[in-house]
Amino acid sequence: MKKTLFTLFLFLPLLLAAQTEPRSPQRRSYNNVFAEAWGVTGWYSVNYERIFWRSKRNIFMVSASVGYSNLARKGVRHVNWPMRLMLCVGKKNLYGEVGYDLIFNKSEGSSIIHGWTRKDKCNYLHAGIRYQPMKSGLYLRAYVFAIPLQNFAVPLPYDSACDGIFYHLNRDQWDMIQSGKKNLWWGGVGIGWSFGR
Repeated sequence: MKKTLFTLFLFLPLLLAAQTEPRSPQRRSYNNVFAEAWGVTGWYSVNYERIFWRSKRNIFMVSASVGYSNLARKGVRHVNWPMRLMLCVGKKNLYGEVGYDLIFNKSEGSSIIHGWTRKDKCNYLHAGIRYQPMKSGLYLRAYVFAIPLQNFAVPLPYDSACDGIFYHLNRDQWDMIQSGKKNLWWGGVGIGWSFGR
Protein backbone atom coordinates (compact mmCIF):
# COMPACT_ATOMS: atom_id res chain seq x y z
CA MET A 1 0.00 0.00 0.00
CA LYS A 2 2.81 2.40 0.87
CA LYS A 3 4.48 1.78 -2.49
CA THR A 4 1.25 2.42 -4.38
CA LEU A 5 0.72 5.72 -2.53
CA PHE A 6 4.33 6.66 -3.26
CA THR A 7 3.67 6.04 -6.96
CA LEU A 8 0.52 8.17 -7.01
CA PHE A 9 2.30 11.05 -5.26
CA LEU A 10 5.13 10.77 -7.79
CA PHE A 11 3.15 10.62 -11.04
CA LEU A 12 -0.01 12.64 -10.41
CA PRO A 13 1.73 15.99 -9.75
CA LEU A 14 3.70 15.52 -12.97
CA LEU A 15 0.53 14.89 -14.97
CA LEU A 16 -1.09 17.97 -13.44
CA ALA A 17 2.00 20.06 -14.13
CA ALA A 18 1.90 18.89 -17.74
CA GLN A 19 -1.52 20.51 -18.15
CA THR A 20 -0.34 23.90 -16.85
CA GLU A 21 2.94 24.16 -18.79
CA PRO A 22 2.97 27.56 -20.59
CA ARG A 23 2.40 27.66 -24.34
CA SER A 24 5.33 27.96 -26.70
CA PRO A 25 4.47 29.19 -30.21
CA GLN A 26 7.69 27.75 -31.65
CA ARG A 27 7.11 24.22 -30.30
CA ARG A 28 3.49 23.16 -30.41
CA SER A 29 3.71 19.39 -30.24
CA TYR A 30 3.08 18.46 -26.59
CA ASN A 31 1.13 15.20 -27.00
CA ASN A 32 1.88 11.81 -28.49
CA VAL A 33 -0.62 9.03 -29.10
CA PHE A 34 0.84 5.81 -30.42
CA ALA A 35 0.53 2.05 -30.72
CA GLU A 36 3.41 -0.03 -29.45
CA ALA A 37 4.43 -3.57 -30.35
CA TRP A 38 6.28 -5.76 -27.82
CA GLY A 39 7.75 -3.42 -25.18
CA VAL A 40 7.10 -3.43 -21.44
CA THR A 41 3.60 -4.90 -21.78
CA GLY A 42 5.01 -7.97 -23.51
CA TRP A 43 2.96 -7.83 -26.69
CA TYR A 44 1.10 -4.64 -27.67
CA SER A 45 -0.33 -1.50 -26.09
CA VAL A 46 -1.90 1.90 -26.76
CA ASN A 47 -0.12 4.87 -25.23
CA TYR A 48 -0.46 8.56 -24.45
CA GLU A 49 2.50 10.82 -23.65
CA ARG A 50 2.50 14.38 -22.42
CA ILE A 51 5.50 16.68 -22.59
CA PHE A 52 5.53 19.03 -19.61
CA TRP A 53 9.00 20.55 -19.97
CA ARG A 54 10.84 21.30 -23.18
CA SER A 55 13.94 23.24 -24.14
CA LYS A 56 15.80 23.48 -27.42
CA ARG A 57 17.56 20.13 -26.95
CA ASN A 58 15.80 18.44 -24.03
CA ILE A 59 12.33 17.02 -23.38
CA PHE A 60 10.92 15.69 -20.12
CA MET A 61 7.63 13.78 -20.32
CA VAL A 62 5.22 11.42 -18.61
CA SER A 63 3.27 8.60 -20.21
CA ALA A 64 0.23 6.46 -19.42
CA SER A 65 -0.56 3.25 -21.30
CA VAL A 66 -2.69 0.13 -21.35
CA GLY A 67 -1.81 -3.24 -22.83
CA TYR A 68 -3.87 -6.40 -23.17
CA SER A 69 -3.05 -9.89 -24.37
CA ASN A 70 -5.01 -13.11 -24.40
CA LEU A 71 -2.93 -16.26 -24.72
CA ALA A 72 -5.80 -18.65 -25.37
CA ARG A 73 -3.59 -21.68 -25.95
CA LYS A 74 -2.08 -21.22 -22.47
CA GLY A 75 -5.30 -20.12 -20.81
CA VAL A 76 -3.70 -16.86 -19.60
CA ARG A 77 -4.78 -13.23 -20.01
CA HIS A 78 -2.67 -10.18 -19.12
CA VAL A 79 -3.71 -6.56 -18.61
CA ASN A 80 -0.93 -4.01 -18.02
CA TRP A 81 -0.97 -0.33 -17.03
CA PRO A 82 2.52 1.09 -17.59
CA MET A 83 3.42 4.59 -16.41
CA ARG A 84 6.68 6.13 -17.59
CA LEU A 85 8.99 9.03 -16.92
CA MET A 86 11.33 9.91 -19.80
CA LEU A 87 14.13 12.34 -20.54
CA CYS A 88 14.97 12.89 -24.21
CA VAL A 89 18.06 14.70 -25.52
CA GLY A 90 18.65 15.63 -29.15
CA LYS A 91 17.88 18.09 -31.92
CA LYS A 92 16.07 18.39 -35.26
CA ASN A 93 13.30 16.01 -34.19
CA LEU A 94 15.67 13.10 -33.48
CA TYR A 95 16.23 12.29 -29.80
CA GLY A 96 17.86 9.70 -27.62
CA GLU A 97 15.83 8.81 -24.56
CA VAL A 98 16.22 7.19 -21.17
CA GLY A 99 13.30 6.35 -18.96
CA TYR A 100 11.82 4.62 -15.95
CA ASP A 101 8.84 2.31 -16.53
CA LEU A 102 6.50 1.28 -13.72
CA ILE A 103 4.04 -1.45 -14.72
CA PHE A 104 0.92 -2.56 -12.89
CA ASN A 105 0.09 -6.03 -14.15
CA LYS A 106 -2.95 -8.27 -13.69
CA SER A 107 -2.84 -11.86 -14.94
CA GLU A 108 -5.74 -14.28 -15.02
CA GLY A 109 -5.60 -17.92 -15.98
CA SER A 110 -7.23 -21.27 -15.61
CA SER A 111 -5.83 -24.66 -14.78
CA ILE A 112 -7.29 -28.14 -14.67
CA ILE A 113 -8.26 -27.66 -11.02
CA HIS A 114 -9.26 -23.98 -10.69
CA GLY A 115 -8.80 -20.48 -12.02
CA TRP A 116 -6.28 -18.02 -10.63
CA THR A 117 -5.59 -14.27 -10.57
CA ARG A 118 -2.30 -12.55 -9.88
CA LYS A 119 -1.42 -8.88 -9.51
CA ASP A 120 2.12 -7.52 -9.79
CA LYS A 121 3.97 -4.24 -9.78
CA CYS A 122 7.31 -4.24 -11.59
CA ASN A 123 9.71 -1.76 -13.12
CA TYR A 124 12.38 -1.39 -15.78
CA LEU A 125 14.89 1.16 -16.98
CA HIS A 126 14.98 1.62 -20.76
CA ALA A 127 17.02 3.42 -23.42
CA GLY A 128 16.05 4.18 -27.00
CA ILE A 129 15.65 6.65 -29.84
CA ARG A 130 12.66 8.56 -31.12
CA TYR A 131 11.53 10.82 -33.93
CA GLN A 132 9.65 13.56 -32.08
CA PRO A 133 8.29 16.33 -34.36
CA MET A 134 8.23 19.86 -33.03
CA LYS A 135 4.79 20.34 -34.55
CA SER A 136 2.04 17.89 -35.49
CA GLY A 137 3.23 14.88 -37.43
CA LEU A 138 4.33 11.27 -37.52
CA TYR A 139 5.89 9.98 -34.31
CA LEU A 140 8.26 6.99 -34.08
CA ARG A 141 10.18 5.38 -31.25
CA ALA A 142 12.19 2.25 -30.48
CA TYR A 143 13.76 1.19 -27.19
CA VAL A 144 15.41 -1.69 -25.38
CA PHE A 145 15.56 -2.76 -21.75
CA ALA A 146 16.95 -5.60 -19.67
CA ILE A 147 14.55 -7.87 -17.82
CA PRO A 148 16.52 -8.68 -14.66
CA LEU A 149 16.50 -12.35 -13.76
CA GLN A 150 18.38 -11.79 -10.50
CA ASN A 151 17.04 -9.53 -7.75
CA PHE A 152 20.24 -7.50 -7.55
CA ALA A 153 20.21 -6.57 -11.24
CA VAL A 154 18.04 -3.43 -10.85
CA PRO A 155 17.68 -2.21 -7.24
CA LEU A 156 14.35 -0.41 -7.70
CA PRO A 157 11.41 -0.28 -5.29
CA TYR A 158 9.24 -2.91 -7.04
CA ASP A 159 9.71 -6.53 -8.08
CA SER A 160 12.20 -6.80 -10.90
CA ALA A 161 10.22 -8.59 -13.60
CA CYS A 162 6.58 -9.43 -14.31
CA ASP A 163 6.12 -12.89 -15.71
CA GLY A 164 3.92 -11.73 -18.61
CA ILE A 165 6.81 -11.35 -21.05
CA PHE A 166 8.01 -14.87 -20.31
CA TYR A 167 4.62 -16.27 -21.29
CA HIS A 168 4.92 -14.52 -24.65
CA LEU A 169 8.48 -15.66 -25.28
CA ASN A 170 7.82 -19.25 -24.22
CA ARG A 171 10.85 -18.94 -21.97
CA ASP A 172 11.16 -20.30 -18.47
CA GLN A 173 12.56 -17.71 -16.06
CA TRP A 174 13.81 -20.30 -13.57
CA ASP A 175 15.70 -22.26 -16.25
CA MET A 176 17.45 -19.08 -17.38
CA ILE A 177 18.45 -18.22 -13.81
CA GLN A 178 19.79 -21.74 -13.26
CA SER A 179 21.89 -21.44 -16.42
CA GLY A 180 23.54 -18.30 -14.97
CA LYS A 181 21.80 -15.77 -17.21
CA LYS A 182 21.37 -12.43 -15.39
CA ASN A 183 19.30 -10.45 -17.88
CA LEU A 184 16.96 -11.08 -20.78
CA TRP A 185 17.07 -8.25 -23.32
CA TRP A 186 13.78 -7.15 -24.82
CA GLY A 187 12.47 -4.08 -26.63
CA GLY A 188 9.56 -2.28 -28.24
CA VAL A 189 8.68 -0.14 -31.26
CA GLY A 190 5.97 2.49 -31.50
CA ILE A 191 4.27 4.49 -34.24
CA GLY A 192 1.72 7.22 -33.79
CA TRP A 193 0.91 10.90 -34.09
CA SER A 194 2.24 13.97 -32.32
CA PHE A 195 -0.06 16.98 -31.92
CA GLY A 196 -0.56 20.25 -30.07
CA ARG A 197 -2.71 21.21 -27.12
